[in-house]
Amino acid sequence: MSSYKFQDDYPVEQMNFEGFSQYQDFTATTDKAETNLNAALGMAGEVGEILGKVMPLVFTDQVPDVHEVLGEMTVSGLRCEMLKKRTRVDHLEAISFDRLAPGEKIALANEVADVVWYLARFCGRLGEDFGAVMKRNVDKLSSRKTRGVLHGKGDAR
Repeated sequence: MSSYKFQDDYPVEQMNFEGFSQYQDFTATTDKAETNLNAALGMAGEVGEILGKVMPLVFTDQVPDVHEVLGEMTVSGLRCEMLKKRTRVDHLEAISFDRLAPGEKIALANEVADVVWYLARFCGRLGEDFGAVMKRNVDKLSSRKTRGVLHGKGDAR
């Protein structure tokens, strides 16, 4: 596994995206629903399961109802001041996965894999090749990194 650190000289041109396309082909053979709605809502549901596993790492024993947190996020962005009162950490970015037991890490990683399955199916439902979508994303991020605009708002930066 590679280290998670920022690099200015990552060899993007050597990346191979064929595996994403092959994975997408495989997911098509395991998709019983074959609907646009299933791909979209399934992805959202799996992300919700990830959030359910991450919330105990963030919040104190008074874990708020997930709908309360998502409602506040939807209405006004993440209200850090309200959440800080109930969190174990000063900054919401400071979540440590080191506190997870090995089985919990595997369970969380399995949920991530489910999200990737739905992403591949979603791309397929759009008629887009998953590998090509990932390549466009790498090209976009590489351009932003080169121009020094990785952080900011909007797609057209």
